[in-house]
Amino acid sequence: MSDLAANRPGERQRTRAEAQRIATPIFSAVANELGRYTQAQALEAGATGEEQTGAALAQLPSTWRVIHSVAPDERSADIDHLAIGPRGVFSLNTKNHEGWPVVVTRERFTVGGHAKDYFDESRREAREVATILSGGSNPPVLVTPVIVLAGSPRLRIARAPNDVHILRVRELCRFLVSGREKLSTDEIHRLYQVARKSETWRLLFRAG
Repeated sequence: MSDLAANRPGERQRTRAEAQRIATPIFSAVANELGRYTQAQALEAGATGEEQTGAALAQLPSTWRVIHSVAPDERSADIDHLAIGPRGVFSLNTKNHEGWPVVVTRERFTVGGHAKDYFDESRREAREVATILSGGSNPPVLVTPVIVLAGSPRLRIARAPNDVHILRVRELCRFLVSGREKLSTDEIHRLYQVARKSETWRLLFRAG
């Protein structure tokens, strides 16, 4: 069992990008020559985005607890960031579409005109986190899904959905600290101690 509190934002993505380049050196070199966007580059962009979000989260008041790359082990998919504080629990999904046109409506999230399933992905992650952290408690833990846009996308929000928040990195901290407090100091500590243990997430990711 490992302590997820030691995770650094973007570290997993950068490690995977390097592994991808090492595994396919000729392909990576040819793709770079041709100006093709590779999987390693996509992972690097993701890592940069997560680092930007991590830097923003580091500015939160000391009453907040943050965990990056929430997963039971290095092989599993992860939840980018988990923030636990007076305003509640938030699952944060970072996306880095530097320079791309991003359009958000109530039903669709498009990047360069192509639809992405980010809403469903973020909702699912929030439900999964809520299930794990609730552990059968009554009332259950409520988790709010947030899509964090890193970099400088050309963003247009026509009409956002009610249940998923879409924020630029620079808007994140203000959003998290504004509003009614829902968790006590003891509740924040209890949830953080559960969430930081890799073993907490093993059943969830096995089931997924």
